[in-house]
Amino acid sequence: MTSTVERVLDAATLERWRRHGYVHLPDLLTPEVRERLATWADDVAHSDDERLLQHHEMTDHGPALARTEHFATVHPELGALILDGPISRAGEQLLGEPVVLYKEKINHKLPGGAGFAPHQDAAAYRFVGTHLTCMVAIDDATIDNGCLDVVAGCHHELIVDDGDGCLPPSAERALTWQPVEMRAGDVLWFHSRTPHRSGPNTSTSSRRALFLTYNAAADGDLRSAYYADKIDRLRHHVGDDRARVSTIGHFLGRAVSDDQPRNDEHRNDEHRDDEHRNDEQPDRGHDAMTEQHDMDEQRTVNQERGAGGAPVPWMHLRTASDVAAAIVDLYERRGDSHYDEVVSQLAHALQSGGQAMDHRASADAIVAAFLHDIGHLLVDEHDGNGDFLARDLHHEDVGARFLANWFGPAVTEPIRLHVPAKRYLCAVDPTYRDGLSEASKRSLEVQGGPMTDDEVAEFEALDGFETAVDLRRWDDLAKVDNAPTVSLDTFRTLIECVVKPSAA
Repeated sequence: MTSTVERVLDAATLERWRRHGYVHLPDLLTPEVRERLATWADDVAHSDDERLLQHHEMTDHGPALARTEHFATVHPELGALILDGPISRAGEQLLGEPVVLYKEKINHKLPGGAGFAPHQDAAAYRFVGTHLTCMVAIDDATIDNGCLDVVAGCHHELIVDDGDGCLPPSAERALTWQPVEMRAGDVLWFHSRTPHRSGPNTSTSSRRALFLTYNAAADGDLRSAYYADKIDRLRHHVGDDRARVSTIGHFLGRAVSDDQPRNDEHRNDEHRDDEHRNDEQPDRGHDAMTEQHDMDEQRTVNQERGAGGAPVPWMHLRTASDVAAAIVDLYERRGDSHYDEVVSQLAHALQSGGQAMDHRASADAIVAAFLHDIGHLLVDEHDGNGDFLARDLHHEDVGARFLANWFGPAVTEPIRLHVPAKRYLCAVDPTYRDGLSEASKRSLEVQGGPMTDDEVAEFEALDGFETAVDLRRWDDLAKVDNAPTVSLDTFRTLIECVVKPSAA
């Protein structure tokens, strides 16, 4: 059998993929790779490398390893298989465009290991809307040891879940489930919206499998952002008697009690986060930041001060991580001020970005939501100033022009348009204004009030006006006192991912 993608992914295979939302490829991998999979899985299972995420469950036989993650940059052979080989090339054919790795894991499912409730992966991954996953069987996968069950032809839309990412029993009963038994080394691709589940391992042998998720390269390299977000969310998850291995509650395994011996799956989280950024962010060159500012914005940049009164060297930022660090520093220093009477500017930014995540926005839109009011910080506009809201400082224009030095229009245009979007919504939705905060109502009058009919038509003709309207609605929802938020570090990582390569 050949391992070349061209021979395996013929027209009939691609048609099955389009029709069913999954495709079983028994012969994608070479015999040599198939024979090495179990050894590589053992390598990462027994490794104490702190860059790995190791998750455990309690079985009737005692604590057991349930999942290993984040090994593509740790294990050279697995990394080569995952990042540059027939698997990723097959993914590109199925998606129809270049792909990048979003996340990787091994579900070990040792004897007595638990199964997974029915779900769609799209519910768990907040930074991309469409992705696809490759399951590689390390051991034979059978009904007895908990092979995957899938639903054909149900990959075109999301099913309303139970609030924790799983399909409710009524939806599960209404679907037709097909078990997919596999031989060790077989490959199964499935769409991000293909419903799937698996039962427990009731056999005496393991059912280990690689699960490799890829997104379109055009959406950005989001792997670091995914893992930073996941670690943060698991750290803040309120524990129960279930083992939590994901951002959704689909794993049915029992939690291991604190007094049971096991490896700590979250060793040195802060150190690991730093390593993720250092190891995984590509060198994006050393092009200097463009100096095309108007006079007002240049004055704003020159006046921005860092700790101890020293100017922040915005004009000398050279890497994506430098840009992200400088922006985060600005929010840490000035974000405690208030524009709205309820929340600080930092809390508002975190909540806005979180709303974009919850609404499954693109990475660019999430960063835009987080940064949409950065102009307030740059011009020092807050309710502690005596002339607050006495005049319009056009924070949206200041912020968009400032950020254009490092970000493309997908980030800067929604920011530039989010104030006109408020005026637009007030014009087209008579009830919208009633829901605005008092500060937002006051600023509306300073900003020109509701749009005229001509202005509405002009606004709707702009490219990306829909994203600006979405951002405006997320903005309005992001003013809740003491609301839980995603960590600032998660946005630091996302910012690094979407900085223009030519700008850093």
